[in-house]
Amino acid sequence: MNKRRIAALLMCVLLAFSGGCSLIDIDEEKAQAMENAKVLAEYKDTDITKQQVVQYMTQLYSQQGQSLDDLESSDNWSIYLNGGIEKLVIDAMCIEKAAELGLDQLTEDEKKDIDDQYNSTMDSLKSYAEYMAKAAVEDNSSLNYDEEYQKTLDDYFASMGYTEETLRSKMEREFIITKVYDYYIKDVAVSDDEVKNEYDTQVSIQQGNVENDPSFVEMQESLGSRVLVYPDGYMKVRHIYLAFDDETKTAATTAYGEDNTDEYNRLIEKGKAALQTKIDDIQSRLAAGEDFGALMEEYNEDTTYSSEPNSTEGTETGPYKSNTLPGYLDAVAKLTKNGDVSEPVVNYNGVYFIQCVKMLAGVVPYDDVKDDIKSDLLTTKQYEEWEKVTQGWIDDAKAAGTLKLYPERY
Repeated sequence: MNKRRIAALLMCVLLAFSGGCSLIDIDEEKAQAMENAKVLAEYKDTDITKQQVVQYMTQLYSQQGQSLDDLESSDNWSIYLNGGIEKLVIDAMCIEKAAELGLDQLTEDEKKDIDDQYNSTMDSLKSYAEYMAKAAVEDNSSLNYDEEYQKTLDDYFASMGYTEETLRSKMEREFIITKVYDYYIKDVAVSDDEVKNEYDTQVSIQQGNVENDPSFVEMQESLGSRVLVYPDGYMKVRHIYLAFDDETKTAATTAYGEDNTDEYNRLIEKGKAALQTKIDDIQSRLAAGEDFGALMEEYNEDTTYSSEPNSTEGTETGPYKSNTLPGYLDAVAKLTKNGDVSEPVVNYNGVYFIQCVKMLAGVVPYDDVKDDIKSDLLTTKQYEEWEKVTQGWIDDAKAAGTLKLYPERY
């Protein structure tokens, strides 16, 4: 045994007795390192490790509210795993294709775009770290601000699988992969006839669904489908919201939740009385024909309508919407044409004046949605073309023996 190894073992033993080093911890770290280093795919000279797959899948599915543990315990785990491995293989293939096509040579403008993205991302991360460090120190004065700041950044980068130094290279790699994608789907197109046929087909299907069950419109929206047929009572609305003070809101919300009707009515009447001057001013000015949008800018306390397009176009609501405020849908149901404004609606939050911006009942006109449908169809066709291209790469590489997948090693 050489002298360096003997010295290292002696130091570890000494530290173990003093609480600074644990042989068990070292074994666990080695085991974890070996686990992370498992090769799940080999493409030519590139290895895709378990650690890379875990980091990619964690990042991807956390954005969808799913954890890796949830996926691993699902019946579709093998689909998720194989998809994650193949995505990283395709990324490696993209980098290879970029070199072949000269797409890895970036222009000065492209480099500037990546630099701008990097700087913007780092500014956001640093602002977040500053906020977290300040909060930690305020909560515990024994903590060091600089240490907490750096810890927040380090923890973020560790969870993402890169460092402040490698972030830009990661962005550049993703930029190049996007260039390869754009190259292979550049000739995909959608005709006007395809758009019109898609519109007619979806309208026919949705009309049947709405006639059978008008509430189906909400399921369709929840699934991310474009709504082309609305049942009666649906419209775009915007409102002026006057907020109760926090104490009144909290007490009224509690009374409402406890079905304490008398106390609830007492509290909202008290809150309304405190806002009566504003209510009267809004009502008189609306009666005089003043613009609802101008009054929104002056009075509204709901940030939902503080910017476009909501401030002008409003947001969709209707009789089958859920999680709406007490009295809101009842007031909406009394609006019968564009421009109608409700009487003041009072609930535990405050007072609302609701305006109908646009009635939606019936079939959405083709011209209103043709561009959106064309964009949807184009995106779908581009994705299908990319799937076809990349599957061809994978099949060819497997046949040539340059790609080997080992999902069973996970």
